[in-house]
Amino acid sequence: MKISVLAENTVVSPELSCEHGLSLFIETEQRSILFDMGASDIFCPNATVMGIDLSGAEFAVLSHGHFDHGGGLAALFACNEAAPVYVSAHAFGDYLVKKDGDEPVYIGLDSAFAASERIRYVGERLDLGRDCLLFSAVGDDHPRPSGNSRLFMRIGQDELPDDFRHEQNLLLTANGKSVLFAGCAHSGIVNILAHCRRLSGAYPDVVIGGFHLIDRGSDAEALAELNALAQQLLQTGAMFYTCHCTGLPAYEYLRSIMGDRIGYLAAGAQLAL
Repeated sequence: MKISVLAENTVVSPELSCEHGLSLFIETEQRSILFDMGASDIFCPNATVMGIDLSGAEFAVLSHGHFDHGGGLAALFACNEAAPVYVSAHAFGDYLVKKDGDEPVYIGLDSAFAASERIRYVGERLDLGRDCLLFSAVGDDHPRPSGNSRLFMRIGQDELPDDFRHEQNLLLTANGKSVLFAGCAHSGIVNILAHCRRLSGAYPDVVIGGFHLIDRGSDAEALAELNALAQQLLQTGAMFYTCHCTGLPAYEYLRSIMGDRIGYLAAGAQLAL
């Protein structure tokens, strides 16, 4: 299995562009999958520079209904004329962020795509065959990221805390190795891992994605949170590659505890498993 990072907050080469967003291209012997499309179209020219032909992607997965993961939908439809896009049934909700008492800002998807024939709506679980599973409905056995406190959903006239029912995860198995892909892990990466284990009978071998810790990594409360997370991740036996909304300070702190059991993926990185 080969994973190429087409868009991320940081970049490995000046030939490529970066943004606050995430896009991964996944290749196995049997299929090719685009996981998230970043905040804009930059994943397309980045793919070209990296020698990747997005027109051949079998399908795409949108991890959740935020623009920094689905802002590139239009670009995907332009460069790939056939691939369906699997999204949560709740992906096109009215999602907001509030910062420091400011007015809420819309951070959802372009609703113009909601009725596209390319969009495939997914419930709590979808088996896509050949050891490829999409799942959501993750529980709350462990704390969710504290950064979720700024994120809301508008239902009618009410602004409620986002419950992230629009978030889904991808479990892919190839050549005996299972890999879990999580866009931002708003449901909590430990909760997602626990649900993955319930579904599949084991923890994945590898976990790739953001952990939504971007505001963590400095004060004592945050460090206690990161310490607990590091220990829980180590107990799974998995190898972790994180990016995007984890944030570099939080990543560096996790690495100080987890060592070579965690790595960072920037735009332009390619990982062979």
